[in-house]
Amino acid sequence: FISRNMGFDVQKDLTPVAMLTTTPFMLVVNNALPVRNVGELISYARANPGKLSYATPGIGTPHHLGAELFKNMSNTFMVHIAYRGSVPALTDVMTGQVQLMWATINVALPQVNAGKLRALALAEPRRLESLKDLPTVAESLPGYDVSAWYAVFAPAATPTAIVQLLSTELQRIYRERDVMQRLAPLGYEPAVSGSSELAAVLAADLKKWERLVREVGIRAE
Repeated sequence: FISRNMGFDVQKDLTPVAMLTTTPFMLVVNNALPVRNVGELISYARANPGKLSYATPGIGTPHHLGAELFKNMSNTFMVHIAYRGSVPALTDVMTGQVQLMWATINVALPQVNAGKLRALALAEPRRLESLKDLPTVAESLPGYDVSAWYAVFAPAATPTAIVQLLSTELQRIYRERDVMQRLAPLGYEPAVSGSSELAAVLAADLKKWERLVREVGIRAE
């Protein structure tokens, strides 16, 4: 719905197999920005329309959509600055060239722990066990929910028996404790589910993001 020339339809040409993990997004700001929580950020942005800018690794990325959803739901205006990748984007937030960013936790947390960025909230609707003191955006902006999820799909013509076997085995593997213990330090959270659950998540996300893209007019460049 952002790029009209992808050459395939994810719902028609692919078969959902299994949902595996998510990577939570973290809302981070430059240390000099005079806000300490989401409520203060919203108040500041409303009082200073267009003064704040946010970095993303590109147009149409989850980082971009997450920020646009925040703007839309909070009735604020902030300027989008698109970069070619998360590292240069986050670097400019740390140096103050840009004031804030929605970044995946594995990229942002080391900089937060080093005191180079301030974390305001998580974009997922629930707090993480590993970061119990960090609130969610939804606690200040009810209904806000953004995360990057990882799943396995197969070609649409894949026999049902093969899809079911793959789904069962992938779920079994990703529910093993040692697998998630290895993935957790990389910023992955377990979100294991089967084919039908994945299909439902995909349909809901496509509907949600297509509505936002049309409403705010996001276009690929």
